[in-house]
Amino acid sequence: MTERYDAAPPAAGGADGFNMVWVVFGETIRDEVMEALDDCDVPFYSVWRDVLARDNEGEGTRWDDAVFPGKNWMVQFVCDDARLDDAMSALSRLLQDPFIAQSGIRLYANRAARLL
Repeated sequence: MTERYDAAPPAAGGADGFNMVWVVFGETIRDEVMEALDDCDVPFYSVWRDVLARDNEGEGTRWDDAVFPGKNWMVQFVCDDARLDDAMSALSRLLQDPFIAQSGIRLYANRAARLL
C-alpha cells in the first residue's frame, strides 16, 4: 500500500490542510481510472493528456514512438484523508486486472494548503 505523509499540514493551511493527489496511468486504461475516481465522488480534478514518461529502471517508458509506444494521462485533485483512502482502495481494486496492472497506475499524495 502507498505510504502517506501524515504530518500536520503547513502552517498556512491550518486545520484546512488537505491532500494533493496525483494519479499517473497509461492512456489505455483511462476509462477505468476515471470511472473509479467518479465512483469515489472526487468533485473536481484536472487532467493532463498525452503525458510522456521515461523509465530508466524498467519497461514503463512511453514516448509515443515506434520504439516506446503509448502515452500516459495524469490526474490531479485535492481531497481529505477519507476520500484519499477511497481512491487508493478503488485504484488498488483495478490493479487486480492483469491488463490494468501491466499498464500501470501510480498514485502520489502529499499534504497541501490552499494559499490563495
